[in-house]
Amino acid sequence: MSFNTAITFKEKSVICIVLFASLIIRLLFFTGPLGSDEVTYTASAARILAGDWSVSSYNGATRYGVNLPVAGFMWLFGANEHSANAWALVTSLIEIIIVMHLGMAIWDKRAGLFASLLLAFLPLHVHYAGRAMADPPLALFISLGFYLFYWAERT
Repeated sequence: MSFNTAITFKEKSVICIVLFASLIIRLLFFTGPLGSDEVTYTASAARILAGDWSVSSYNGATRYGVNLPVAGFMWLFGANEHSANAWALVTSLIEIIIVMHLGMAIWDKRAGLFASLLLAFLPLHVHYAGRAMADPPLALFISLGFYLFYWAERT
């Protein structure tokens, strides 16, 4: 089994359509903050943005894989709930691309497309893309780990 997943212009267009549809559905069903760990992550990001790097006793406030990117998006787009959620949204969309590429590598292009469509419209995936939680980045890096392991084994 080879790792050649070269795609045509038509297939790239389909990928763009899938990503655009994924973005639209995530924006339509934007959950917004529900007051869980999101408050901790966003408050910690706001403190980092203000230059306060003090260490908290709560482990959620030291999750820099969430807090630093959230602070970066808040720095770029201002301190609001959409900026705080941008990291979750972006990681959700990147994971769709990784799942598509992995499906194409393991099976074929059609399977990769269907896997990405399944993930793109999976209600729980859409829901968590609308919350500033650690779950979307975690899911992305787990999928990326599988992809990189598969790629390393094949090449």
